[in-house]
Amino acid sequence: MMLRFRNTSELYFRFSVDQGVQNMDDGSWERLGETMQHTKAYLRKNETDRKLDEVVRASMEKRGVISTTHAAGQISRLQDVTQTLAGFKRCPAPTIFYTGRQNENTKVATCITGGKNERRVCVVYGLGGVGKTQLVLNVIELTWEEWDHIIYVDASSTEAIEKALTQFGKAKKVGETFKDVIRWLESCGERWLVVFDNADTPSTNIRQYIPTRSRGGAILITTRLPDLARLAEGPNSVCHLSSMSQTDGTALLVKIASLGSQALPDKDIKIAGELVQASNRGFVAARIFPHRM
Repeated sequence: MMLRFRNTSELYFRFSVDQGVQNMDDGSWERLGETMQHTKAYLRKNETDRKLDEVVRASMEKRGVISTTHAAGQISRLQDVTQTLAGFKRCPAPTIFYTGRQNENTKVATCITGGKNERRVCVVYGLGGVGKTQLVLNVIELTWEEWDHIIYVDASSTEAIEKALTQFGKAKKVGETFKDVIRWLESCGERWLVVFDNADTPSTNIRQYIPTRSRGGAILITTRLPDLARLAEGPNSVCHLSSMSQTDGTALLVKIASLGSQALPDKDIKIAGELVQASNRGFVAARIFPHRM
């Protein structure tokens, strides 16, 4: 396996605790403590730590390097390989605790996928901490197969935006600057999604980074600035996100508290509901409930 993937980085990772456990048999349970010590020593190595960081980064980016067919060892035509590797999708995964917001999920997903021959711009705005980013990341998961390319951009500053677009251009070999990337998006004719996350700085002119024309492209913007709603284009393209509902907030608390265990007793579910009801914002209660449990 190592030989098969030796020329492909960030794809195949092998971890093995060899030192000190060579002579252990399957039934050597009485030497469990010894095995744990060797494992801890292995995990403390700089090389192991570096590889673990690479695994986490590769998993979060979910970048398509090769198809599962090629990973299994099957050979395809060169044309098929080229088409498979042409896409570029790099985006964080939503939290495993994501809960609720079904109406908002549907609204945003329908907006960005509905414009097959036109540009769509969807703006999700609301106070900090209400879950704008997680909503958008969940929508991306739901619509993943709709896009040839997904570009996730930290829009907290001009420098961060231009850096992300430039990195995409170099990775795709479509340009050396962010302006090259914008021009390419305007003319490529492919299905792409650009996400400008945390566009909260008033001095950042986000409009200048939005392609002025495209057929089938879409833009998602998350922001605390209500004024950016004027950039929205398309049906249901403005989503005002407020605090979670009583039902969603309770479901979130229960999901967090029951992680890795059996279903919570009814009395604990009742406590979760009371915490949400007592809080002006469900997400605030979500931060204190696990500590109480």
